[in-house]
Amino acid sequence: MSKLSSNKSAETFLPLNFLNNLIKKFFYSKKFVRIGNSGKYFNPQSPKVLSNSGIFLFNGYETKFNLTQGGLFLQVDSMIRIVQTKTVLEEIDIIYKKNSHLTKDEKREVVKRELYGKTIMANYGNSKIWIIKDVIFDFDLANTKISEESNLTFV
Repeated sequence: MSKLSSNKSAETFLPLNFLNNLIKKFFYSKKFVRIGNSGKYFNPQSPKVLSNSGIFLFNGYETKFNLTQGGLFLQVDSMIRIVQTKTVLEEIDIIYKKNSHLTKDEKREVVKRELYGKTIMANYGNSKIWIIKDVIFDFDLANTKISEESNLTFV
């Protein structure tokens, strides 16, 4: 434990990484999904539905091990993730209607600003979570060859 309490040791992070990875494996084994790199895990299998609102509530937890003067400390916070049932296309249509007075390019810029950083859930049986980094309007997937080194991800 003396190595853990010494902030100078590079080995300090090894036990913390091990324990945080152990927590990650536990939540994955319970079919929770992770959002971002922050240790927030949500259960997509049992959402609470707010009637006629188009909103789901997912229960979850944020967990991490911290090193304190007294030793290791496990922090567990319960959380709720609010998810709308609207698709990204429906959201784009709403933005276009609100900004009907703008040109096509201006509307596209508004859409990019509005959607950037938003979290979406692709629910094709695996409830995969994605964070929108960019919106590409003039992209034809049918006529595109993608190499294995490509950074592109399609939802």
